Amino acid sequence: MTRPLRLTPGLLVAGLLGGVATASGIALTTTSGWLIVRADQGPQIMLLLTAIVAVRTFGLARPVFRYWERLRSHDAALADLAEARTRTYADLVPLTPARLGSRGRADVLTGVVDDLTDVIEASVRVTVPALSALLAGVGAAALTALVDARVGLTLAAMLLAAAGVAVLADRLESRAQEHVLAARAEVARVAQLTTDHADELRSIGGTDTATGWLRTAHEALRDSVARQARGRSLSAAAVLVITGAATLASAALAAASTASDPVRALLVLAPVAVGETLGVLTDATRALARARACADRLDDLRNRLPAVVDPAGASPFAPKGSRASA
Repeated sequence: MTRPLRLTPGLLVAGLLGGVATASGIALTTTSGWLIVRADQGPQIMLLLTAIVAVRTFGLARPVFRYWERLRSHDAALADLAEARTRTYADLVPLTPARLGSRGRADVLTGVVDDLTDVIEASVRVTVPALSALLAGVGAAALTALVDARVGLTLAAMLLAAAGVAVLADRLESRAQEHVLAARAEVARVAQLTTDHADELRSIGGTDTATGWLRTAHEALRDSVARQARGRSLSAAAVLVITGAATLASAALAAASTASDPVRALLVLAPVAVGETLGVLTDATRALARARACADRLDDLRNRLPAVVDPAGASPFAPKGSRASA
């Protein structure tokens, strides 16, 4: 069975690096807010050196750790893709051509190339961003709670609400993704049929009819993608609404607190910085739904009994004489 999500040591390291990069972005935003408000009060420059160095450190750490995360995650994904393609080819060879049924070459090619790539890429597009956002969000909520417990609870509630939105978005994406994949496969099938029989269609004057088939398939794909995009836009808007509500709540709590003005600015900017990290949820749910649908298609393609099974111990690369004597 094809698993759309895998947590290998390489991906775990990439998720940790991504978490550090995301946390650096959150710290950069909040520390910058503290520094701007504190500098406006006109203190001695020596009192600001620590914050200035922190801003520079966080500003440099974010791209550096993000680069390391991309290197590790893509290296792990490419290695998994090479291994998965080898296994898939080995599974398809005994099925060719008797057990492929009515599947055309375009459908098989779509499964081996596009579907398999989407399944493997889910580790980079779902596992690593989700792990990074989780680590950075929980860390930000915990550190904020040390400054103001109420704002920390607000961030925790924000994370829980975002998790609920992610679950809902995943369901919407999963429903729409089945139609998108079916429409995409239909476009490939019609395109192959039209291309293979172009001379025959031209000879009988059926070019316009075939073009109409292709146009209809593309229109169905466009409609499926549009329905999927509407659900995706709703989930993205929900994340923005949650971020805005958390920011307003944090602003009200900070205004009622006895903390200094720079600390209040830090508390107000914390939900904004965390909300920026939650923006990856929309893309992650899309990649997860697509990977699950592609995994189902791959399992349907690979989990077929071959028409002919070699005797036990026979190698498919052995000479004819040795196979006959086996």
